[in-house]
Amino acid sequence: MRTRTTIVAGILALVAASCGSGSARTEAPLGLIQQGDSASLQVLAYAYEPDSSLYYGFSLDMTMNATMDFPDLGGSGDISMGMGMDGALAYDIAPGTVPGSVAVTMRSDIRDFDLDYFTMDGQSVADQLSPSDLEAMRGENALPEITVVVSETGEVLELRYGDTALPSDFLSGFGSSGFSDPTGMSLTNLFGPEMPVEDVGVGAEWAVDDSQEIPGIGTIESRTHYWVTDETEFRGRNVLVIVSATTIEDIEMDLMEMMESMLTMDQASLEAMGMDAGELAQMQREMFDGMEMNMGFSYDSIETTTYFDPADGIMVWTNTVATTTGTMEMRTPEGNGTMTFDMDMDMELMLADEATGA
Repeated sequence: MRTRTTIVAGILALVAASCGSGSARTEAPLGLIQQGDSASLQVLAYAYEPDSSLYYGFSLDMTMNATMDFPDLGGSGDISMGMGMDGALAYDIAPGTVPGSVAVTMRSDIRDFDLDYFTMDGQSVADQLSPSDLEAMRGENALPEITVVVSETGEVLELRYGDTALPSDFLSGFGSSGFSDPTGMSLTNLFGPEMPVEDVGVGAEWAVDDSQEIPGIGTIESRTHYWVTDETEFRGRNVLVIVSATTIEDIEMDLMEMMESMLTMDQASLEAMGMDAGELAQMQREMFDGMEMNMGFSYDSIETTTYFDPADGIMVWTNTVATTTGTMEMRTPEGNGTMTFDMDMDMELMLADEATGA
């Protein structure tokens, strides 16, 4: 059962990462809907300076509740977990690959990680976790070092891990929402909104289509709806308050098909892992033979508020609150079962004065 449970946990993380911060269908049309106050019209654009760095402090709080009913697998019960972490993000800016773009390399440093509670069937099990277990959880929640090429409007043009650019079909879903990890943090949360090309002012409204093509799932229709609600002063800066409402269409997926597609590797990837095609096939058989897993996944609410400094062309503060629910049905040679879960996430990011993230 431990192996099966580990697989289930891994799949949930991968699904969350793949479908992370998509946005949803709304009745609003795409593009600019309202231009806003004519007296305050201006072009909103990012103005990152090449060969410079920006630093942000961040905090993240997340709770998860799950109910498992696996009578044949000895794994029924309720699980609840609450965690929080904070740290710093560094953005190293370089010239981009397209005129007017910049390449931003993001590095994270998690400084505090707190497991607020971890219960099974109402009984605390947090004290059963060793320091190495907690350190592993901390590492699993760290953001990978990535380089993102973005346009002046915030559109993601390219994503790289090290010197390797992700293929264009994988990047096709990276609109204003883009890459996300299981916490729900996405490029929107880490950079700021995707801006319209037109002049806008307070009262402006626009919508972006960021439908995603997810391997093993297909196209997920999605949108993000933005409003400029106010102009105010924040930490000595004149900022625009930009609010977005984001949800994603309900997802139904065959997790085994998705996992098998994710484990399809080219020869170079196999060699990097020290495997050959036969060993990969054997691993897939050991993991998936006789298993059926189907999942329903829904982002009930994703709401973000951003303070954007139009004079300097940077995001200075943002807060995202998200609620996610889901169900899963699993059939294995050992037995069958179901699981329901919900997750709540609250993430804040603030421009810091220096590399300390303060």
